[in-house]
Amino acid sequence: MNASTLPVGHSTSRGANRAAFLILVLVASFITLPAHRAEAAGFRPTLAANYAKAYAYTYNSNYANYNNKGGDCTNFVSQSWYAGDVSMDTTGGDKWYYKTARSGSSYLPYPTPSWIRVKDFRSYWYNNGSSYKYIQGETALTYKYSPSGLGEVYIFDSGDSSSKASWFHAAINVGWSKGYDEYAQHSVGRITKWTYMFSTRTSAQRKNILKPGRGYRSIAP
Repeated sequence: MNASTLPVGHSTSRGANRAAFLILVLVASFITLPAHRAEAAGFRPTLAANYAKAYAYTYNSNYANYNNKGGDCTNFVSQSWYAGDVSMDTTGGDKWYYKTARSGSSYLPYPTPSWIRVKDFRSYWYNNGSSYKYIQGETALTYKYSPSGLGEVYIFDSGDSSSKASWFHAAINVGWSKGYDEYAQHSVGRITKWTYMFSTRTSAQRKNILKPGRGYRSIAP
């Protein structure tokens, strides 16, 4: 990344520090990048991040609100990617889209599970995304520089299970501010430092999240 392509609020010195940190994370936390298709054609992470910041504390009336149906976090990050020019996938057996259909005098939403449910979103983009990063280890999960890129989506493990990951929440990286990389989320509308989720887990949950193969995930479309 050079100075001409740095997101707002980034600097070349911060970029150098971040690069050095990410090298340590790659070695210490075993982040792996499975081979997937090239990044979604035309994906514009700045637009996705700007949408997320604009709607973090409110709701776009063009979409249903799923807070009373399990949470709106995945619907929100899906909207953000769509605003960032990620095309909906409406063909084949594995789809990702949000549609509406007329029912009487109103229109009802018909999204795919991968649009609104975190587990299905993770599964869909694991198979179809351009990168899938493992963010593991206490150093990686507590440092101010996130291994995630602008516009990438975090998938969080609740830490509730001692035996396997419990994917329960999604949020989107919206860039650097106030000394930390930040993310925006729904369900509870918030823009906060990216380490917030891990820091607010109980000690037992953090212990589970730090187990080998656990941690969080970061996905690019």
